[in-house]
Parts: sequence; structure tokens; C-alpha cells
Amino acid sequence: IEKAVKAIHKQYLIEKGITKKCLVLDCDNVLWGGILSEDGIENIKLSGSGLGRVYQDFQRFALSLYYHGVILAVCSKNEISDVLTMFREHNEMILKEENIACFQVNWEDKPSNIKTIAEKLNISLDSMVFVDDSPSEIKAVKAMLPEVTSILFKRDMDYQQFSCFNLKNTVSITEVKKRNETYRTNACREELKAKYVDYADYIKNLGIKIDIHEAVPIEYSRISELTQRTNKCTNGKRYTVSEIKERMVSDRVKLYSVSVSDRFSDLGLVGVIEIEDDALTLFSLSCRALGREIERKMLHFIRTQHQINSIVYHSTGKNKAIETLFLEEVPNVEITNHETG
Repeated sequence: IEKAVKAIHKQYLIEKGITKKCLVLDCDNVLWGGILSEDGIENIKLSGSGLGRVYQDFQRFALSLYYHGVILAVCSKNEISDVLTMFREHNEMILKEENIACFQVNWEDKPSNIKTIAEKLNISLDSMVFVDDSPSEIKAVKAMLPEVTSILFKRDMDYQQFSCFNLKNTVSITEVKKRNETYRTNACREELKAKYVDYADYIKNLGIKIDIHEAVPIEYSRISELTQRTNKCTNGKRYTVSEIKERMVSDRVKLYSVSVSDRFSDLGLVGVIEIEDDALTLFSLSCRALGREIERKMLHFIRTQHQINSIVYHSTGKNKAIETLFLEEVPNVEITNHETG
């Protein structure tokens, strides 16, 4: 009975999209056997058999998480050039450089580097899982960043510890790759931003293109995922795919998807808007699309296409700023507050 209850609860979490978002990986004796800076790339243990198999198996497991929508990051005390050489040149590597959204490789302490990863990816610490083979590193992260789920890597470890990832099988591989490319090209955006004193000039030269159109059924799965994963730039409403399909039967409901690209990459479908009668019932924009004034352009679209009298707002504990934005961009509109999303 206990196993059945746990299985049912797991399916509930998957359906509702309640899951960790990011897996932060140490390198030495986690992704490969040995200490890269001491042993050298030629002496690293990594293969499909023998002592190196356990590390290749774990890489394969991490890659499966990636293809189910988990963000992968690397946090390692190493030289970045050595680590990138491993990813680019070692023929037994299952994980590739393009699978990693963020490399934080230096000799700084792990808690500080994990905080930096969270800032770069614009995600919360409580959505992160950290894996390391060092008990002292795990202890340090647990003490300084208790929100992060920390897992001690062992050669004979039980992957059941990763059950905090509640993942769907319907994740679009194309969207996964677009998201990762967005993270990987953020350094280019920061470099461009540094050239301009005026933020408006930066936005102009970023070459942003926004496509807002009525959502089609093939987009429902991505829209559902977006509503469930977004906690900051959202009115807090969550939908499953079946709930979206039920609502779209009504002529009173209009659902719009928002796709974005800029001069560096195609971000893909990163936003969604839903209007029911004269109410804004759903507003969600992925965190990786923030900093480009897209949310204001979405609200401008709403004002020009619909006569809105009210906005539904559910607090996620992290989306107070969007309520403020609603008051600025859509004045004289009633905001209906709900306790939960």
C-alpha cells in the first residue's frame, strides 16, 4: 500500500509540474574517476567497462534528465580550460559542452559558486540539486545553502535519491536545446550590454523579435510546462495540458503563445497569455527571457487587443514584482488576489 501511495503521489507531482529544475554537477570522481588537475586527462577513468563505467553510467543518467527538461550546470574546483578539454576532446564523455547551461569552474568555495549559478540562470536555490563526492563539500552546502538539495555521490549510490525530479515524457527536445542555447549565449548579451550606458540602446541593438499568436494544440504541452515552472514573472496560475484543453473549448477564452528571438539565439516559446471575457486569467514569461522588456510588450499587446477590467493574481511567494508591473502598465484595473496558484 505504501508503494502504491508513493507511486500515485509521484504521478500527481509530475502532472502538476512540481519538480526540481537544475542539477549542479561536480566533476572529479563524479563525472569521471580521478582528479583532473593531478592525474591529467590521459589518466582519467571513464569508459563503458571497468572502473570507468560507473561514471559513464552517471553521465548517461544526467543526460536523460537533460532530455526531460532538467538544466545541467557544472560546479568544480578545477581549471576551466582543463574541464572544457575533457568535454570537447575525451571520446568517452557522454555529456557534451552543449548540454551544460553554466560552467562555474574555479577555486572558489562551492556554496558561492552555486549562488552564482542560480543568479546566472535566474532560478531559485530551492529548485537546485547539487551532487559532489566530498562529504565536506556536501556539509558546507547544506550549512550555507539549506534550500539546495545536496546529494553525496558514491560509486554504488542509489539513484532513488534523485526522485525529487518529477519529470514528464512529453518535453520538447527542441525547446530544451533552445533554452540551453539561451543560457549559453547570455555571456554574449552581457558583453553587448556593457557597451551601452543607456539600457534602451542595449535593448534596441539586441535585435529582439517577438511573435504573439493564438496558441495551437501542438503548443499546449509547452504552455503547461511554462505555467508550472515559472515563479517570478507570472500571475501564478498553473495549468495541466488537460485543463488547457478543457478551457479552449469555450469561445470566451483566448490563449496566446509568445515566442522570442534575438541576435544571439532563438529563445523559443517563452510566454503565454490567457484572456477570459474581460479578465486576464493567465500571464507567464520564462525567467530566461527577462531583462528584455518583453513582459511590458506582452501587456501592451493585451491593452491593444482586449478591454481588460480585471486581472487574476495568485501569489507564488516570488512574483510580487509582476503585481506591481500590472498596476503600472494596466492602471485602473481590479487585481483579484488568491492565496494559492
